[in-house]
Amino acid sequence: MSRLCALFVLLSLFLGTRGHAQGPSGSLWPSEVIGESRGGFALSVRLLGDAKVTFRDLGTIASSLDSGDRFGELTRQYHDGVVQRDARVTTDGFDLPNDGYTNTWTMLGAGQVLPDGSGIAFHNYSTRSDGATVDAESGNEPGFDMELSWRFGGFGARMADHRRRGSWGAFAGLGLTDINAKANATINASLVAIRDVYSLDGARPPTGPYTGPSTETITVIGADGTETSVVVDTTILLGNEPFSRTETVQVGGAELEGFWQVRGSYFATRAGMWARWRVAPQLSVRASAGVSFKFLGLDMRYDEWMDSEALRAEIRDAGQAETTKYDSIGLFGSVDVEFWLTRRTGFFASFTYEALEDDLALTVGGRTADIQLSSGTGFRVGLTTLF
Repeated sequence: MSRLCALFVLLSLFLGTRGHAQGPSGSLWPSEVIGESRGGFALSVRLLGDAKVTFRDLGTIASSLDSGDRFGELTRQYHDGVVQRDARVTTDGFDLPNDGYTNTWTMLGAGQVLPDGSGIAFHNYSTRSDGATVDAESGNEPGFDMELSWRFGGFGARMADHRRRGSWGAFAGLGLTDINAKANATINASLVAIRDVYSLDGARPPTGPYTGPSTETITVIGADGTETSVVVDTTILLGNEPFSRTETVQVGGAELEGFWQVRGSYFATRAGMWARWRVAPQLSVRASAGVSFKFLGLDMRYDEWMDSEALRAEIRDAGQAETTKYDSIGLFGSVDVEFWLTRRTGFFASFTYEALEDDLALTVGGRTADIQLSSGTGFRVGLTTLF
């Protein structure tokens, strides 16, 4: 956007100044009398688009794992392991009848073993929002602006070239400005844990991370002293359904990292009246006021996650809303200081004010961005050409 704005200004400068050479005496202002210009065109870079955003209802992340129902033989997934259907077969290759155990399961850490060694605990985690909010602000973003004006009349004393010091008329303008409010932050949410406990039925628990089925190769020495490697099944059987399930909620127990953003742009049109006063042949002040119409297109996206190397699967949620369109109306005013390079072409710097009180909201994934586009000041700098 900024490169495009610079290109427009340079192009306008070239076209506006071409043909406006100095007079024969080398002075900027030729001595002959000229008529009043009836129209004007201005092209500028502007800094506007101030928006304040509050992201709320943050921190709800559903588990991506399926722990299923408590009863029945099925595969259940956890953040610290998995319990699958029994993979044992008969010598004929048929599935063994359900005896209440499975040989196919994985646990990540020794801390999952119950203190008395009678079973293994598995956990499925999710988070629930505690109402966390994060604030962000879109600063003055560069954009381009153009304006067409018409002169209706003049007032005040005449200058040496017979032009009046004052003039007035109407204008119509448009501009495009980006909005980009984003934030990175750490928030807290409630940690929701489903805890399933499976029985070892008296088997000796593993001492660390374990995956079954498991085997071990041992060396057997025969009576004649011959060494033979033998693969021994060391699988520990586990109950194929949890004998207990509990759910706990720890308020503020989850620390989440997150990124939130509202981005887009608005196309603004305006119309109103202006008045110009020439302080000197090369210096003038111009004031304008009118009504502004804005057409906005905004979208929201977020990414929240909980870092933990101890978990088999990450706890994360991300989403993005489709672009939502809005329109609004407000008031516009500006004060320009103009420095004229020739009678018809000059640079200007402008302070603008927009009276706009619109509160918007975007919602995606249960999270909401409250957007406030409030009254504020802006700045423009560019080139004016009279015709």
